[in-house]
Amino acid sequence: MSGKYVPPAKRGERKWDGSTATYAMSDIQRAIPGERSHTFSRAYLDPSESSETKDAGVSRLLVANLPDKSKNEHEDNLASITRKEFSHTICRIQVSTRSHINPPDELWTRNNIFCLEENRGKPIPLFQASTDRRKMEFKGYYEITNITVYQGGSEVEKFIKERSESGRKKSKDTWEQLFGATWAKVDLRRVDDAALGNPMEEKSAT
Repeated sequence: MSGKYVPPAKRGERKWDGSTATYAMSDIQRAIPGERSHTFSRAYLDPSESSETKDAGVSRLLVANLPDKSKNEHEDNLASITRKEFSHTICRIQVSTRSHINPPDELWTRNNIFCLEENRGKPIPLFQASTDRRKMEFKGYYEITNITVYQGGSEVEKFIKERSESGRKKSKDTWEQLFGATWAKVDLRRVDDAALGNPMEEKSAT
C-alpha cells in the first residue's frame, strides 16, 4: 500500500524556487494521482462520478454475503470491477527525452488525443526525465497552445526516425504500426505565474 506523500522539504531535499527539483515517479504519482505511463496523464475520476465505483460497492456487498468458497471464486472479478476510471482532465505531463525531439515545447503522443482540446490553455505541471533516469525534474507549468493530429504520413515518420528512442531495435511490424498510427503533435508554452507554485510542495499541507 502506498503511503502518504512526504514533501522533499520534510525529507531534507530542496524546495522548488524555479531551480532544479527532482522527484521519484512514485512520489509524483502519490502527490498528483492519475495515469502513470502516458505523456499527457489523465486524473482519476471523482469516485462520486464513477460508474465502476458504484458497481464495485454493490459487488462488494454481494460478495460479502456469499459463502467462503464462493467469495474466493469472485475475488478476481471484484479486482477488475474496482479499477479506477479516469477523467478527461490532464493532471500532469511527463516527458521522456528519448521519446521526443524538442521537449518540452513540442511533444508527440498517441494516447489521450481525444481529451487534449478541452485541456488547451490550462496550466498543467510538467515533469521531465532528469539525468538520473530514476527521477523526474519539475520544469514548471505549461499550457497546450496548438494540437495537430496526423494519421500516419511523412511528418509522423520523420518524427519517429529522429527521436533517440528509435535507435532501439524493433520488428518490421512494430515500425509499421508506429508509422501508421494516429499521432498528435502538441505545442506547449510555459506559464510564468509564481502563484501556481510547485504542486509537489503544495501537497505538504495535506
